Amino acid sequence: KYCTTWHDPAYFDDFFELFAPLLLSQARWNDFENVYRIIDGYASDEVTARFAYIYGRLVQEKYATPADADQAQKDAFTRALSSGSDTYYKALAAGQLDLDDAATEEVMCSSNMNKAFVRDEQEEKFLEGYASFGLPEKIYPEWLLFFEKGKPVSLACASDLSSFLAKSSDGKDEFYAQSLRIITRTANSSDAPLTPDVLRLMYPCNYSDAVAESCRKFGLSEETMYALIRSESFFDPEAVSGAGAVGLTQLMEFTAGDISQRLKKLDYDLKDPKTNIEFGAYYLANLIQRLDGSILSAFFSYNAGISRVRRWIQSSRIELGGRQSLPYDLFLETIPYSETREYGRKLVSASAAYGWLYCGKSVHGVVTEILK
Repeated sequence: KYCTTWHDPAYFDDFFELFAPLLLSQARWNDFENVYRIIDGYASDEVTARFAYIYGRLVQEKYATPADADQAQKDAFTRALSSGSDTYYKALAAGQLDLDDAATEEVMCSSNMNKAFVRDEQEEKFLEGYASFGLPEKIYPEWLLFFEKGKPVSLACASDLSSFLAKSSDGKDEFYAQSLRIITRTANSSDAPLTPDVLRLMYPCNYSDAVAESCRKFGLSEETMYALIRSESFFDPEAVSGAGAVGLTQLMEFTAGDISQRLKKLDYDLKDPKTNIEFGAYYLANLIQRLDGSILSAFFSYNAGISRVRRWIQSSRIELGGRQSLPYDLFLETIPYSETREYGRKLVSASAAYGWLYCGKSVHGVVTEILK
């Protein structure tokens, strides 16, 4: 009723984050079409894409029943491709539409464009000077100062700085997280289209030897492990959360203690990248095994605990009259914790990006494997 009067679409994102689970819990399937069509052009692209994708899937699963189901699906998934900086819904929609390689690349490289961007050449020369003189430790603090003053750099400059910092790490740790923060924040409101090279900076394969070894050992796909590390710590081995989770895969001490017993590695340091990756890979693989092979359920459990996730799955069956479980992408939208919903989205989209960029896999193939 009032969306035509909105001046700041992002202000209403939190409302829509709560509204989607409410509609699903009340089985108001067809209302998703009403919502996405009404708010298109007024709400944020991320929100409109979410409601469009959910509606397309509800039609596909025959919960929603429009007169022309095939056209309704196509319209909804096509709208979901335009989801701003949100990779999750455009990755899923690209798979549903079975886009070819060129179209998939175009979708994955799409992002929010900052149409008001004005390049500050002096600022960029100043930052790039630190790289020219081999002073990586100066770059991030100065870049952050400009960023917090509302003076972003161009995507080209951010790419140069990010690439330099990543190379300066030389297999060590100091600048990995800084590199990732600069390129990700710039890309979220970019002055230019993204490219696969920019995406590789946004989804780096740091600690590749340790990741490959642990994935072989515990039967995980590398794109899944990279997505976990990126989402948990932004590749910062020194990261410690407010709750006390430590290192690249953000393990709690009591969880790590149990894993160390199982792996017979009683003397360990969670801030050591190789150890943390090994422990995190074991923990994720164990969750997948305990949850009947479901990678997405394991992601949820990594964030919220396996007991909660099992209760949520059982609750979704009850709401459907005990007939079946919702498909996992729709089940995600019903989870009562917004943090866990967003965590699942981040890991699915990051896994898809890693698989597509490095592993020769299609976006659709990676998403299908995670959601099965």
